[in-house]
Amino acid sequence: MIPLRASYRLQLRGGLTLARVRPLLAYLARLGVSHLYLSPIQQARPASPHGYDGVDPTRVDPVLGGLPALVRLAAAARRLHLGLLLDVVPNHLAADPANPAFDDVLAHGPASRWARWFDVDWGPPGARRHRPLLLPVLERPLAEALARDEFTLVCVDGVLRLRRHASSWPLDPATWPQAFAARTVGRRRQTGAALEALLAPLRQLPPRTRTDGAALRARAEASARARRRLRALVGRSPRALQAAARQLRGDAAARRRLAALLARQAWRPAPWKSARHRLNYRRFFDVNELIGIRVEDARVFAASHVLWLDLAARDLVDGLRIDHVDGLLDPADYLRRLRRALGHRLGAERGRRFVLLVEKILAADERLPRSWPVQGTTGYEFLNQLEDALLDPHGARALERSGARATGTRHSFAAAGRAGKRLVLRELLRADVRRLAADLAPHAPGVTPAELRTAIAETIVHLPVYRTYADRRGRLSRTDRARLARALADARRSGRAAPRALARVRQGLLGASLPGAPSRSVRVAFLRRFQQTSGPAAAKGIEDTAHYAHAPLLSRNEVGGEPGHGLEGAVAELHARNRERARHWPGTLLAASTHDTKRSADVRARLDVLTELPTDWARAVARWRRTNRVLRPRVGRRRLPDANTERFLYQTLVGVWPLGPRAPGPPARARLAARAEAYLVKAAREAKRETSWIDPDPAFEAALRSFVRALLAAAPRGAAAAFQRDLAAFVAEVARPGLWNALSRTLVQLSAPGVPDLYQGDELWTFSLVDPDNRGPVDFAHRARLLARAEHAFRAAGRRRSAFLRGLLARAEDGRLKLHAIHAALAARQRHPRLFAEGDYRPLRARGEHARHVIAFVRRSGRRAALSVVPRLPRTLTGDATRAPVGPAVWGATRIRLPSDLAGRTLRDALTGRRRRVPRAPARPELALAELLEELPVALLLG
Repeated sequence: MIPLRASYRLQLRGGLTLARVRPLLAYLARLGVSHLYLSPIQQARPASPHGYDGVDPTRVDPVLGGLPALVRLAAAARRLHLGLLLDVVPNHLAADPANPAFDDVLAHGPASRWARWFDVDWGPPGARRHRPLLLPVLERPLAEALARDEFTLVCVDGVLRLRRHASSWPLDPATWPQAFAARTVGRRRQTGAALEALLAPLRQLPPRTRTDGAALRARAEASARARRRLRALVGRSPRALQAAARQLRGDAAARRRLAALLARQAWRPAPWKSARHRLNYRRFFDVNELIGIRVEDARVFAASHVLWLDLAARDLVDGLRIDHVDGLLDPADYLRRLRRALGHRLGAERGRRFVLLVEKILAADERLPRSWPVQGTTGYEFLNQLEDALLDPHGARALERSGARATGTRHSFAAAGRAGKRLVLRELLRADVRRLAADLAPHAPGVTPAELRTAIAETIVHLPVYRTYADRRGRLSRTDRARLARALADARRSGRAAPRALARVRQGLLGASLPGAPSRSVRVAFLRRFQQTSGPAAAKGIEDTAHYAHAPLLSRNEVGGEPGHGLEGAVAELHARNRERARHWPGTLLAASTHDTKRSADVRARLDVLTELPTDWARAVARWRRTNRVLRPRVGRRRLPDANTERFLYQTLVGVWPLGPRAPGPPARARLAARAEAYLVKAAREAKRETSWIDPDPAFEAALRSFVRALLAAAPRGAAAAFQRDLAAFVAEVARPGLWNALSRTLVQLSAPGVPDLYQGDELWTFSLVDPDNRGPVDFAHRARLLARAEHAFRAAGRRRSAFLRGLLARAEDGRLKLHAIHAALAARQRHPRLFAEGDYRPLRARGEHARHVIAFVRRSGRRAALSVVPRLPRTLTGDATRAPVGPAVWGATRIRLPSDLAGRTLRDALTGRRRRVPRAPARPELALAELLEELPVALLLG
């Protein structure tokens, strides 16, 4: 197995198949990564843009080239000493007829052999009838769809289905006789006899509520025979089907027959806007098209993981990244079972070393459970800790104050987060809350269902983490019990929930059992489902609502970010968390940009500079709002966009405005306008104030589009021309300092404890927004050419190397500086794997006038050491928008203190090739930053 040293994320699909990845391997190997980290490869819905909507987890998607293409890719990667990490999705599949397992459940309901796969509430066990699986697929009420004859009876591969537009759903074979009952067989007795032979056994099928083994087998065998016979019959006599189809449309009687046929199915079509409140299946977040699977069931686990385990056993992959681990019923138990299965297939030692990473969002005061058998997370906690360390605390507070004045808001981000969670629990996740309340209601005498729903929602609203982790017996850690108790207390103080209802919720979460329950398992089931609901509420309410609605500084509004978290101790917090990672999680990923980040790392680095210029920023926004007032379209009595949305747009434009000394030309402005227009509408829908995904406001969204097009007109005049000139001038004040921020972030990511994870294309400056903006094509050929030239130039000695380094700094905008830093740091990790994989971590202090502008630390393993030094707050440090933070004119007498055992050692800078000798004399040796950062703004010294 290839040790994980650095990963490179590739987004497959959109033209990038497994075969097309192979030509990129040589470049990625030269860049210095150890592993390709691939987006999901399981078979997904046709034309899936991302692969997270799987329809068959047991197959590599033929669209990507299938298993043969993966085998060839893995072999080619191995020849270059590269491994593969796979992004796997254990939590959900597509609720789509293209999913054969789901389609079978639609046909047979709880009597399907696949029914145990999906998390569906069919109703109480033993009932004579089950609840139909509600399908939110209609735009209007069912009665109207029937009146408009939107359904047609069709046969697809021997299965009788109802088609509506481009979709179709299977009929229960037990109801096929009803579909054919009204037709006249016609003159051909042979057809009639064949049809009767087909239908007669189906009249004897066991009901769908019979789920014992004999009934399931009988139903499956009879259905398979009927399918073969219907396929043959329709092939010989298509008129039989056509006649049946005519009997179900065209007049009132036919529609009644169709309504009666629909009423007997295992599924029920319903309007998606209203049905979302009554859904009886667990989803991925609030996405109706993705249904939760019950991977906690041993048989479901075994069947759904056969591909991943086979790929591991065949030595084709070295690790798995577990998507949305908090969506699982019991993440700890799942991970233990997966680790055991790997050990069984690979052997104990290889199974232990096989990489498992979890996509887990940790709160600021939360830690990944040490008992989880994983190497770590995908790195969002590191991303946000490092972001905070690059900000000026005083400037961030000033931005909060100016934003509140401009928008008229008085609430904190914490309040915005609570409001966002409350909104999504009421609107998007109401079905999940209703299901929880229904589970608790029989054991809550004297409490109404509405009171229970409010109490459950308010407890989730005040939970400070995504979820807690009760085991299968309902046992909670002391920390998790304290968090739930605090959430219940805060919910009571809010006054929104009835105390008697909260008391019942408390019993369900923290009590030994529930009143009147036959066993404590009822209480455990409630608690575990509560945990599966709180995570989506946090994700949708905070990440996808509050982070768009509360936006004084967008660089803090990132996945896992907590903009309300104080910044005064941010650098010390980064050091403390890095030390923890070195001690407990040396294999965790360190992320800067991912496929899910709302802005690329380089956009955030530029926006971080606003905390150094809060007054200039406030004045610029006020000026732009005055200038552009005439461009804001009037809708009714208002001019749009509102102040908050307009400020959001200006920050976005500052973040993504193209690099360069001149304003972008008309084609570049047109591309920027298209990106900004799509992004602003998406952001406004996520904020859920004036418009939303569920109830879009066409007038508001049209006003947003019109405003963006006016601002970024290709041939601007008047206010637009003045704004574009002013915007370009402001960006010039923050663009280069933003590059120094980005370079600092990059070097810390590449040298801190953990495994750096690069997102596709990010080895050059990347100014992208949330998907789909960040999933566009990458020019790898251009990057490969730049890397080859940089390698050649750096290998040169003396003046030629110095000229190369000066050129990197002088022309920093071309991205070679970032590429060189990444390549050099990855080469250092490759040469000294043990130092970076196992080395301890010690923060270093600076002294002198610019001590607060330094982040420095040393990694050590045995006699090897790596010293990392980067600047922070570069605009304040240099006092000049164009000057790089290098040399004595910037750093003066500021010095960095080193451990005493480094005295007398010679250290070589991996980025410049320069050697520095640490003085012997002092008890605490020091190095001058003016010398360390003489040629480049960052340093990585090895010795």
